[in-house]
Amino acid sequence: MFSNLMGMFAILLAVLFLISAFMTVHYALKRNRIILNNPKSRSIIDQVVSKYPLSRQQSVEIQNVFHLNMLEAFLLLRRYKRY
Repeated sequence: MFSNLMGMFAILLAVLFLISAFMTVHYALKRNRIILNNPKSRSIIDQVVSKYPLSRQQSVEIQNVFHLNMLEAFLLLRRYKRY
């Protein structure tokens, strides 16, 4: 009896975890899509990328990171600027 309850509780926790993970990914993708489709934020991204003298490979890497996460891209820009 007790093991059945524990098993059902574990399954319930697993389902809740999967739902929360899916919603987190869905929200993050939706948020990045809104940011990238906004012309104002796109022009800010272009200004930031064009402001720093980067090689072609670094510029492509930063543009790819912008599609994933804008915060990571800014941290990447700071790292390139420091060296």
